Amino acid sequence: GDAAHTMLPSLGAGVTAGLEDCIVLEKCIRECRTPSEICEMYNRIRIKDSVSICNLSKIAFGGSDRSNRGGVIDEKVILSLGDSNVPYHEIERDIKYY
Repeated sequence: GDAAHTMLPSLGAGVTAGLEDCIVLEKCIRECRTPSEICEMYNRIRIKDSVSICNLSKIAFGGSDRSNRGGVIDEKVILSLGDSNVPYHEIERDIKYY
């Protein structure tokens, strides 16, 4: 998770993201014939959430321009972080910037 997505460890989502990666990769291996097809499918499925979890990490715990502009994770977003059915890109969408 942290190695693939380079998120800050303070978000505490590296292992979860890594496990999600494994599930998606297994699906891609089952459904594709070549390594190139596997990579293309994997990237298509994971790109939005991979980018969003890195952004969430930076916004919530510093290290980006957005954190310096006052990105706030409100109650709704914090609750979403605990719900495995909410994709990271939807959580990031709900962040309020001030």
